[in-house]
Amino acid sequence: SRRRRSSSHSLLLAVLQAAPHNTSCRQPAGHYEHSFFYLLDLHLRSYRMVLPHHGSELRERRPPVYAGYLDHMTSKEEVLLTMGGPRVKFKVERVGDIPGAVKANPSFIGLAGELADALVELERAGCMPILPDGLVGGNAAFIVTHEHLTDTPLEGYGTVLVVTKSGKPAHHRPSIDQGDFVIVVGFDRQEWRVHYLSMTPAEKPTSDTPLLYAALMNNGTGEGEGKEAVGHKDHIMPRVAIHGHMFSSEADALLNGLPISKHETLFSTPEDLTALEELTEAYPYPEYRVYIRKGHGFFSVGMTVEEAMDNVRRLKRADKGETG
Repeated sequence: SRRRRSSSHSLLLAVLQAAPHNTSCRQPAGHYEHSFFYLLDLHLRSYRMVLPHHGSELRERRPPVYAGYLDHMTSKEEVLLTMGGPRVKFKVERVGDIPGAVKANPSFIGLAGELADALVELERAGCMPILPDGLVGGNAAFIVTHEHLTDTPLEGYGTVLVVTKSGKPAHHRPSIDQGDFVIVVGFDRQEWRVHYLSMTPAEKPTSDTPLLYAALMNNGTGEGEGKEAVGHKDHIMPRVAIHGHMFSSEADALLNGLPISKHETLFSTPEDLTALEELTEAYPYPEYRVYIRKGHGFFSVGMTVEEAMDNVRRLKRADKGETG
């Protein structure tokens, strides 16, 4: 009934409006069922029923460029962002600035430059569309190993994970000096917390940091503060990961012979991490190099930026019906 739909819509709005007070995820990962994001999950179905009746009301809350977006939303995350919800859903603890010696490190500079070029290519290829919050979807990461951190303030951390910051403006090439890269020095799965260094306090690590950490830092060498938080240490671990918001359906997976997660999940949540871990455990690298997160996008990994990008280029060629 209209009354029931209105009530459901009001309840969802109340939950979403409370988001700024709940996004610290104070509950440990095991208590996800009590969090704001679980409540959102429960009400998304009701929200979809309400959309035809409240579309104009919701559109007034967004810039005109998104006026028709509600009519084409396909994922839970799009609903969340459209309603003003956050991207980052884990607790963050900034432990300092990126040291000057690290910013001047040739390995760091070189890999950051390669990754920046890769993200520009991804965006031009349509793999990083603008999402309802006005920023593009997609991110990337690489690891800097201990031998490249000698004589720097990060030497004691061993291997570190470098990720893109949360929220990339469209048509912007990421750069170190502009704060587009964040160094993750620890991930605590139980507290659902990321420890990081950045250029300024304004930057946060990408919302997919837990997934990137799991994909690249579980090498079983004892490097990385959160090494025991995630498993599959016996596998050969890639060093670069690239994520884009394309190729997210079962049809895409079937066409390309790629593993796909069973369920759609909100990104940046414990269940999202579990879904990716199930894929990488069942289909380990290097036999498999691309994983599809249902309703979210692809996750390409490699030993180099070029390898990870070549995986994506192959997908694009297949999508166009090309071979080779």
